[in-house]
Amino acid sequence: MCQHCHDEQSPLRRRALRLFGREAKDALHFYLALGEFSRWPIIGSLVKWGAEEYGRHCHGGRAATVEECLDVVDQARVITAVDCACRKTFGNCANPINVCLTVNLAAEVFQEEKEKDPRQLNPTEAADILKEAQRKGLILSITHCMAPHVYAICCCCTCCCVPWRLRHNYGINSAVNQGRFVASINSERCRQCLNCQRTCPASAIAKPPHPGNPRQEPGQPQTQQPTGVPAVSEPSCMGCGLCRTHCPEQAISMVPRQGFSAEALAIREHSSPIPFEPTPDHNSPSAGPLAYLALYGLIVPLALTYRFLSQFLKRSH
Repeated sequence: MCQHCHDEQSPLRRRALRLFGREAKDALHFYLALGEFSRWPIIGSLVKWGAEEYGRHCHGGRAATVEECLDVVDQARVITAVDCACRKTFGNCANPINVCLTVNLAAEVFQEEKEKDPRQLNPTEAADILKEAQRKGLILSITHCMAPHVYAICCCCTCCCVPWRLRHNYGINSAVNQGRFVASINSERCRQCLNCQRTCPASAIAKPPHPGNPRQEPGQPQTQQPTGVPAVSEPSCMGCGLCRTHCPEQAISMVPRQGFSAEALAIREHSSPIPFEPTPDHNSPSAGPLAYLALYGLIVPLALTYRFLSQFLKRSH
């Protein structure tokens, strides 16, 4: 079985998917509010911890290569294309909207609800959407609702995507974790066009220091390359594969991230389905009764309270 295709069909998970489908706009604003609250003195560290745990166990995901996403759609029971909730809500760019894919239970729930105007696809049609999204520079991510159960493949931009903004603006990494692969540049094939550097959404690729200035500045890439050849900073690389897609010389490959050997990745296909932020033992969290209790007993009431207060303040002004 595909390592991404675990699909719990419990009533509690179905209800969670239905809630997000109906209240996506409010949920996204609430998530960004958590990011702002994480910067507040005294309570900020607690809010950030709670948001990290929520992303790990309830609603989060990771960057993924196109091959990993194709693995999902090939094994999916049902696939639908829906509007990207982030771009539809914030509209910060002109990237296509109807490109995010829901699978299995989520696809069925959204078809029942008709809130998101889902369009059913076959695997070939879904693959075409994913490949075109990468050509347009969108970041693919495999997203779970109640870990480790995948519900969507998102095609993200850096200006609208709430998980991306939570990670890079507020340090809430579990919103969209690094993937299991990292980019590797073949110095013999590289023509130093720097297309990879311009394409990388995480600014993880840069030219090495000038030969006349061998001192490496803090924050510079750690991978050593011959003079002039871009270097990849593995701690910064998200593992999305955009640089590989846009390399005209096909000089970039995606290799297992440090600590994820090819053998370990093969073993994982029959065990833990989604690797989150890499850890020494590579254990993936799994949603249990406490995760559902936290969702319905804490997160949903907080989100409803936030919506009420936001609407009240708007009417007051």
